[in-house]
Amino acid sequence: MPNKYNGEPFWANIFKKWYVWLPSLIVIVLIFILLPRVLIYLLSSFVISLILSPIKNLFLKIKIKKFHLSPSIATLLSMIIFFGVIIVFFAYVLPPIITKLTSLLTIDYDNLLLQLQSSLKPLEDTLKYYKIANDDFSFIQIIQKYITQFQSSINIEETFTNIINSFGDIVIGVITVIFFSFFIVKDQNIFPSLVKSLFAERYHTIIDNIINDTRVLLSRYFLGILIDQIIVFVLIFLVFTLIGYDYAILIAFFAGLFNIIPYFGPLIALIIAILLGIVSTLTAGAGTQLIWTILITIVGFESIKALDNFILQPNIYARSVKSTPFEVFLILIIGEELFGIVGMILSVPVYTLLRIIALQTLQGVPLIQKITSDIEKSIEKNNNDKVDS
Repeated sequence: MPNKYNGEPFWANIFKKWYVWLPSLIVIVLIFILLPRVLIYLLSSFVISLILSPIKNLFLKIKIKKFHLSPSIATLLSMIIFFGVIIVFFAYVLPPIITKLTSLLTIDYDNLLLQLQSSLKPLEDTLKYYKIANDDFSFIQIIQKYITQFQSSINIEETFTNIINSFGDIVIGVITVIFFSFFIVKDQNIFPSLVKSLFAERYHTIIDNIINDTRVLLSRYFLGILIDQIIVFVLIFLVFTLIGYDYAILIAFFAGLFNIIPYFGPLIALIIAILLGIVSTLTAGAGTQLIWTILITIVGFESIKALDNFILQPNIYARSVKSTPFEVFLILIIGEELFGIVGMILSVPVYTLLRIIALQTLQGVPLIQKITSDIEKSIEKNNNDKVDS
């Protein structure tokens, strides 16, 4: 792929027109700093547009003689399907989730801790006998310590009240995101035109390549994540329902929700599954089966995760973002250190964008060639598929 224009490197003259792009950049940054909700709305709309673009393209390919759908109708139909699936999903899933969450609030946790202490007493005695733990060691004291820290850090009633008070803002936000998403999907040249207006015309080709390659790869990435989340949710719900867990729907919901975060997400979901399994066992009066419950939870959860890692994800993400596990793990840690959970979620898409920019502009650098070789092959394969079709 070329990275020179008129015999000069891409970066040679890009900053000469600083009086054009610098004021625009300052205005954009100030808008996002002063109006952070606008940034959230735009990012959400951008992700939704990436998921909807393949669906819209499928509708545009439909031709019956001379009849074919307009971009507006194709966009509208794709949004109806997407949001229709979400509405139907939550219409069936949200009520039982609320019911189970409500039942968790009504549990007598003091009595639950007493049952837990009785169940863990043999294990404590064994650890003390073999000098693995001190004589004053107690699982319950450790658990109570963390419960106290959790209760002091979060006020459930206050959080619930804030959510209710913010309901109007949430509705406005949803409407705004839908509105933005429609126009971004309908006219996919809005964003490229805005970006190209900041650069000289000789750079427009390379900017088009960056935007198109990013759109293709991230569209597959986010669509793949959505499909994977649904499959994981269904599998975990079925498995834990068959095992007999009262909170199977909650375990499945959190597993699907946190699956968006590679590596760390499934670990968080597993911890939640173990805690809910313990609560379910103790409330059923089966404290003697506690260790067995934990083992079954881990085996069931990790079996589905293995299926996800070795079968689902390689097939779903086969033509998606090309990064080694080491790269992903490293950028996840960096994202978490810089911006917390949001940083972990956005780290892979941002890293993919940076790799595409580097591929288009710094191809002669050996390090860049090394970290972009897989993504270059994926882009070339996609271009060959378009030519063949």
